Amino acid sequence: MRLLDPAKVSLTGIDLGQAIVAIVAVTVISGEYGTGMIRLTLAATPRRWLVLAAKAAVVSAATLVTGAVAVLASVQAGGLLLARHGVTAAHGYQSLSLGQGPVLRAAAGSVLYLALIALFSLGIAAYRGPVHPGHHEPALAAAHPLAGPRRAGRVGGRCDAGRGPAAAVQGRLSYGW
Repeated sequence: MRLLDPAKVSLTGIDLGQAIVAIVAVTVISGEYGTGMIRLTLAATPRRWLVLAAKAAVVSAATLVTGAVAVLASVQAGGLLLARHGVTAAHGYQSLSLGQGPVLRAAAGSVLYLALIALFSLGIAAYRGPVHPGHHEPALAAAHPLAGPRRAGRVGGRCDAGRGPAAAVQGRLSYGW
């Protein structure tokens, strides 16, 4: 008889959470390009790395706070639901409590994982440069395979296929990221 891991079962929603975090992080960067507000942002702060660092700080702080709340709620809900289905210490399963080392490590690791996904997605969106309004798919597809469709023949979020790598590099350099 194979026992299931109550912590793993209760934190199953992290898979959906990572897609949501990736979408939000990509939108933080690409949303400004879509509306043209990036010009004002960069005029106020000419050092682009400061803008990216500030966005990374805001996204990671927001992800850490909401991720911690979501993981805590998942562990609590998982404990209640699994207990109703007989997954208790009386039946040979570990109890689901944040006081236990493995559960605490899984919960903390899940929160940190979501923050890293957010930073990775933010970096991918910043590297890929501006996208056209309403077209976040190229950056989303690079940040998370489930978040957007892959487009064959597209490089850097623009149709650079057939023009060679020099066109892609020139497009990247003109935006300065």
